[in-house]
Amino acid sequence: MSENKKPLDYKQLLLYLILIPLCFIAALRGLGWLIKAIAPDLSLNIRNIIVELIITIPVYLIFRKTIRQGEKHILTIPRFLFCFLYLGIPFFVHAGMNIFGQETISGFGNILFAVLGAFAVGLCEELIFRGVIFNKLQDLLSGRKNVYLVSALLSSCVFGLIHFENLFEQSFIGTTMQVYFAFAIGLCFCGIYLFSGTLLIPILLHGIVDTGVFMLAVNNNATATSFNLVHMALSTAILIIGLVLLIIYEKKGPMTKKDQ
Repeated sequence: MSENKKPLDYKQLLLYLILIPLCFIAALRGLGWLIKAIAPDLSLNIRNIIVELIITIPVYLIFRKTIRQGEKHILTIPRFLFCFLYLGIPFFVHAGMNIFGQETISGFGNILFAVLGAFAVGLCEELIFRGVIFNKLQDLLSGRKNVYLVSALLSSCVFGLIHFENLFEQSFIGTTMQVYFAFAIGLCFCGIYLFSGTLLIPILLHGIVDTGVFMLAVNNNATATSFNLVHMALSTAILIIGLVLLIIYEKKGPMTKKDQ
């Protein structure tokens, strides 16, 4: 492995770990403010859909080669079912925990746009943080020890930390719990992405998780004032699953399309 080791490009590393995430946050805030100023009567979920899609299209067009390089496997039905249904169980549970016993939104239109908004967020964030940043880190760190695990940890740390920008609307405790959860699911999504070889599954699972939040009449994270042990335990379980997947993949290596 050391024979293929590339000199580390620190400028590229800073670009993908700092500049792109900051540009993403700036675009979210800036476009959100602009659309709200132009059309103040639009609901938050409709604004989310518009903003995320505006960001997604140029990201895919610019980085489509990087995004496609993560497709290391032929996606079979058993592989899809295993990664989506079995490995996705904690994400279904998390979405259900958010909705069960809580006050949820009503009305077909509101529910539809909440679901579409959740999946628009999942699509955009997975393209950027797993499709672009995680894939690019693997390339930049190529030839080094534990490249998949290190790339996943770095990209997931950035994914978690960007959620601190929600401090503008949320309590510190609620935001900190959200940051930890985002880091955990980011790590797990990296593992699932590697095992499935497609971003489709992390996008779907991300959308399911966010649907559980978007369906609430009041965002739990925004009003959390105390430590939620159950949510933290589930986040830790998701983090452990991600670590196990990454360690297994690190030892086993990718099964490329040529190997099929």
